Amino acid sequence: MKYATPNQFPRRVLLVVTGMSPQVVTETLYALVTDQDFVPTEVRVITTLNGKVKVRHGLLGEGGVGQGGHFAQFCLDYGLVGDIAFPESHIALIHSQNGEPLPDIRTPEENRDAADSIVQLVQDLCRDPDAALHVSIAGGRKTMGFFVGYALSLFARAQDRLSHVLVSEPYENNPAFYYPPPVSRLIPDYHGNELDASLAKVMLAEIPLVRLRDGLSDALLSGAVGYSDAVAQAQGVQAPATLQFDCAKRQIICGSTPVTLPPVLFALLLWFADARIAGVSPLDLDDPIQAQNYLQHYASVEGSASASYEKAERSIRTSTHDGCLPPYFRPLISRLNRLFTEGLGVARAQAFLVETYAKRPRSRYGLSLPPERITLPTALELAQVVRRKKG
Repeated sequence: MKYATPNQFPRRVLLVVTGMSPQVVTETLYALVTDQDFVPTEVRVITTLNGKVKVRHGLLGEGGVGQGGHFAQFCLDYGLVGDIAFPESHIALIHSQNGEPLPDIRTPEENRDAADSIVQLVQDLCRDPDAALHVSIAGGRKTMGFFVGYALSLFARAQDRLSHVLVSEPYENNPAFYYPPPVSRLIPDYHGNELDASLAKVMLAEIPLVRLRDGLSDALLSGAVGYSDAVAQAQGVQAPATLQFDCAKRQIICGSTPVTLPPVLFALLLWFADARIAGVSPLDLDDPIQAQNYLQHYASVEGSASASYEKAERSIRTSTHDGCLPPYFRPLISRLNRLFTEGLGVARAQAFLVETYAKRPRSRYGLSLPPERITLPTALELAQVVRRKKG
């Protein structure tokens, strides 16, 4: 990691889910600044349309930062004026599938929309390698807290943290309480009696994270993703690894995830899978007979009259003249393993990689996936594909 601790990152983001109690933002800020030595460079909030009204009124003031909001007062009290960015544009709204901001979350459909909105925001914030993200689940509806916590489990890096804030009685849930100021400040309680806000105890409870990021594909990490898609791929890490071949689509099916391969890599994997089932894996690529075995598998996939087959045959013939086959196969193996990692994520890909056994010059190559989890295409399936290509 480039930076040793989260507070050393140049961009430090506090993300809070809020509902009708925006106080959780300043309560969390107080705990981070005074107890964790973590001063965010920016605050971001995700909420509903009704929640945004509360944030603007309570934290930013009706006129924005500097116009009497509790956020501006917090920064003034703790010498942080200008250090923490929190413009109104940092309030992200939960939207419906039609793009309309939701006033509240009350139906199953609205819960689904909230999940998608939260996952996409967390995913986006976790893309910046120079940012440390601190997420609070203290506010909003219970489902919002669950979704943001689960989203962070999916996308969190080593520097990211998850927490809940705890406030002592009688300050907890008091709409007049936002944080303990450094000097005595009186606020009313529920019965109209005066309380000294500076005496409140605000504690941060950090929640351990199960980080699942390595189980997600590059496509899922870099593109727009919904909650259901992210969960499905994360669950795939826990499922037993199985390998099937779809010759017609030139895809291999890893568990339930398809990965499309070019013919040269499809044939390569088919060769290694066949060797694994036959009990002759790992393979010695210095053995010239392996070249013929590979070409037989290539012909079964593409046909021996195809241009790609003839190109592979010429390349292997050149390597054989040099008395050494591995220089032809090693780049293909690296390319195949890279496609697995990109398509499945680091964790899921491990079961399907072509492994190297022993060290050069005695290296052997093969799959570690148990043979009973591999399903090879039938001779009929292969013949039909070759026949269609000829037609």
